[in-house]
Amino acid sequence: MFGGILSYADRALDDYQKKERVHQQEQKKRQLAQAEEQGLREERERRAQLTQRYQALSPEEQARLQEQAKANLMQRSYKPEMMFAAVVNSEIYRLMETQEITST
Repeated sequence: MFGGILSYADRALDDYQKKERVHQQEQKKRQLAQAEEQGLREERERRAQLTQRYQALSPEEQARLQEQAKANLMQRSYKPEMMFAAVVNSEIYRLMETQEITST
């Protein structure tokens, strides 16, 4: 009588453990996706703030930063035809962060 129940108990325990592993894996995936989304959200906010700061700069300071960004990219072997606005803007934002440039 108990022998039959014990064989079912082993299968039930195996099923439970398998479901628990699947649940934990799914939970990890959700946590990673949430962390990734949070990182993307923070990056968008950072770029929006930098864009606002850049736009608040004088035209002369914007031109100076743009030339400095292009010079930095050329030093890193970027060809002028590969200096799309997004690449140059990324370098400008990097410069702004490292130089603590503020609007005037």
